[in-house]
Amino acid sequence: MDSIYTSAVLTLIAAVGDDSAYGLPGVSKERRVRYRDAAVGDICVSYVPPTVHRVINRSRWSTRGWTFQEGYLSRRRLYFTESAVLFICNQLQEYEGFQRCASESDVFMLEGTLNPRALGVRSDGASGHHQVMRLIERYSARELSYDYDALNAILGVLNYHRAKDQPNDTIWGIPYRLAQAEQRIICISWRHASTAIRRPDYPSWSPLGWNGSVEFPADLHQFELSEKDASSISDHVQNGIGNRHLGESPRYLRITVKLHRFPVVSIVRAGGVDRWDTDLTEWPRAFLVLPIGGATRDGADMKLYMHVLWDKEPPDDYDCTQTICAIIHDKDLRFLSMMVLRDHGTHYERIGFAMTELSIHDHMMKIGEGFVVLDSSTNGIQTLRAKDTPGFLWRSLTDGHEEYLSWIRHAESVTIRLG
Repeated sequence: MDSIYTSAVLTLIAAVGDDSAYGLPGVSKERRVRYRDAAVGDICVSYVPPTVHRVINRSRWSTRGWTFQEGYLSRRRLYFTESAVLFICNQLQEYEGFQRCASESDVFMLEGTLNPRALGVRSDGASGHHQVMRLIERYSARELSYDYDALNAILGVLNYHRAKDQPNDTIWGIPYRLAQAEQRIICISWRHASTAIRRPDYPSWSPLGWNGSVEFPADLHQFELSEKDASSISDHVQNGIGNRHLGESPRYLRITVKLHRFPVVSIVRAGGVDRWDTDLTEWPRAFLVLPIGGATRDGADMKLYMHVLWDKEPPDDYDCTQTICAIIHDKDLRFLSMMVLRDHGTHYERIGFAMTELSIHDHMMKIGEGFVVLDSSTNGIQTLRAKDTPGFLWRSLTDGHEEYLSWIRHAESVTIRLG
């Protein structure tokens, strides 16, 4: 689809209706919305519809997965709505009729559907894997009628960026770079804001394996490939009959990681307390419980806590006292990520993600102790309550992280099969 849209002189876009059978307002059918004037004495009152940009932004077209590449790859776009038409190319925009508060900046309402060049950016390929990550984020928020279309509906965009930025490529929609002259990475660190629905035909380590919007963190959270891992990915692509995007390409990824088992707990705050950190609410939130290195005080039960965002709720038979995590970290342990896994015997499946970044308050790791253990559980996970007592501690980890997390450096690395 990339060659079709990029070669087209003009793409006609029906940004109206619920499906492709609706037609083109003003061409194949009359428009439903019209400009109307009414005279009240010496005063003329006019009804002016919302700007055409806003209408397109709120349309069914802007939520569909298959139309993402239509808006992004086309050089010239002619949008049809019930109130007006809009023309956007990579140099300018023109719209029909008298528009309410219309301005050149209105085009940014369509930012998630347009190639950056249509927004005034000179190049759309120089950012490499960063640009692809942002595109996957936007695409993941869209809807597909059939799960098996998840790759094909974005494939044109991925091919387009691969041609423009050769050192970077994608596999199952995940950007990676194997060039020896640069840092070799694969962008398997991403997270869901809320639980998603699994797409069984796709690997769990790819956002395409889930029906739900995702967010990619910074590069320092991404997985740095060893020479062995890079070679494995290269073989992975070759075994996919030369096409790194085809559904026949192997779903399993072999990578070398540090595996560790941690308990998971749900923490709630006591009702009526309004001075707690925003990490704690009256609704249960899941946290990984990490040990503290040599800095632990004698006799104290102080632990480190990382907020977990589940890809899907753990199954009933999942042992949350021994949660398996693949650890991803930078050399200074300031950027730390945990990919929560489920062991299927032949391979691991990703089911959640946790991350901490010491420079961002909302992503900081927490130090805590003095919780009250409740009899009830949340999805089989032990529930703790934060209560305003003298022995309770809950604060952000702002220093001493290298000492507290020193055990990570000595953890053994193993090669796993991720599916």
